Amino acid sequence: MAGTYLFEAFADYWVEKILKYSKELVGIQFWHEILAVTKEWEDKHGTRIHKGTPYFFLAEKFYELFLFYIGYHLFLHFYLYGHNKNKD
Repeated sequence: MAGTYLFEAFADYWVEKILKYSKELVGIQFWHEILAVTKEWEDKHGTRIHKGTPYFFLAEKFYELFLFYIGYHLFLHFYLYGHNKNKD
């Protein structure tokens, strides 16, 4: 239960400080660090905390970055293909 409140507090920081200022790569590192600290705490105390919130935000951001990467390369491919095709 305490982990839920902790992650919800970080979720506000994620939206207001990281996404608002387009710091997605910093945000990915941010969630990795939070998960590392959480795992360390879990191992030390022999308990587990539900980590759905940080994993959700990480998955969402990885998915968006993947779509951006694919879209960028498709754009380049079709732009260059069309550009070179018009030269012939």
